[in-house]
Amino acid sequence: MSRRNDAFTLVELLVVIAIIGVLVSLLLPAVSAAREAARRASCSNNLKNLGLAMMNYHDANKKFPLGAVCNGCSTSSSYSFRDAPPAYWSTTWVISILPQLEQGNLFNLFNPAVNYGVTTQRQVTGTPLVIFKCPSDANADAISDPDGGTNVGTFDKGNYGLNYGGGSANENDNSGNMAGPENKPTWTQQAYGLLSKNRGFASLRDVTGKPSNVGLNDVTDGASNSIMIGELLRFNNGGDCRGCWGKSHGASISAYTAGNPEVDGAKGIATPNVKAIGIYRDAPTHCANTPTVGDPDMECVDASGDGLGGNAMRSKHPGGAQAVYADGHIQFTTNNIDKLVYRALMTIQGREATSNNQ
Repeated sequence: MSRRNDAFTLVELLVVIAIIGVLVSLLLPAVSAAREAARRASCSNNLKNLGLAMMNYHDANKKFPLGAVCNGCSTSSSYSFRDAPPAYWSTTWVISILPQLEQGNLFNLFNPAVNYGVTTQRQVTGTPLVIFKCPSDANADAISDPDGGTNVGTFDKGNYGLNYGGGSANENDNSGNMAGPENKPTWTQQAYGLLSKNRGFASLRDVTGKPSNVGLNDVTDGASNSIMIGELLRFNNGGDCRGCWGKSHGASISAYTAGNPEVDGAKGIATPNVKAIGIYRDAPTHCANTPTVGDPDMECVDASGDGLGGNAMRSKHPGGAQAVYADGHIQFTTNNIDKLVYRALMTIQGREATSNNQ
């Protein structure tokens, strides 16, 4: 009588292994997608809380905070409020809302009468803030201020930037600016200074040439049509200050980066996750002068501390980036949004149409 063989044959074993391999290959993308959905939800919650903090600040002060406060700027100086030397800058919009983020103790450590770079300010600007970190982005270490000299400070990096408007972060500083759907100057010359159609939530000056906060009454395009805070990406480089929320222009986004609306028109608008090429690469307050090794989409041109250009909205979420609007709602903006529609969402007084797929 023959013995019964209960073991797997080689063919059967290979079939089982193949089936397991197929099941794993089907399961892994689902697990990855579920994890990204959770990270995106956490990021959305961060933006929601930042938007709420901004609204609470507005309720208390009747205005939103300035993008950054300039100590010692003079209306008679040759530079604009955005191009002032780094040593002149102090409180940023993030530092302003620390009490609304339950960081009152940290806020009280900051001295608004002095610039951000002094040693005593490092304990504030270098403190990691979890609410400013999108879990989908890789970690980026805090950096020492590239300005050096007497302005050496430490800066934590975050993933969210205040909207500086439809131009670049310093408003390009010229009165012939032409951008957007109308072939008209986007600046209106006033008795003193400029009132910009490119204006965003971080606009710093009014017709008197003095710093000017934005209030909800200034958002004539409608709160639900105006991006207030959007995502940006950090880069782990000691000279790259994209996301430095304690430094002027560090935590900022804008429709243009290193381009000039007067010259480039619509093609220079940096929509979410735009590939940073040519003059349209990011031009933040500080970054590596050479193309970023290993991540060409994060190429940049250094603005030498004055925030000459700006940062494009970017995220690690597939297909686009998230933003909180002035009415508090969170919206996902796709990478393929129409450039002019996107620029309309980045302005608060442009009176442009925003009816397009976002």
